[in-house]
Amino acid sequence: VVLASDVSPAEIVMHLPILCEEKSIVCVVAGTKEELGAAAGLTVGTVAVAVTDEGTSKNDLQKVLDSL
Repeated sequence: VVLASDVSPAEIVMHLPILCEEKSIVCVVAGTKEELGAAAGLTVGTVAVAVTDEGTSKNDLQKVLDSL
């Protein structure tokens, strides 16, 4: 799960890190809403994305996770 760094109000997503910890899911804060939306292939900003199927990017995603 990736959260945008500029979420306002923060209460919108403050429950997500807790849920991720309970489920042993990696949760990080990265980029702005616009950057996160663009990375997810959206034309609008988004406060959070969840990667459920890494597809052909599995190795790339693992490199990112290892760097965290």
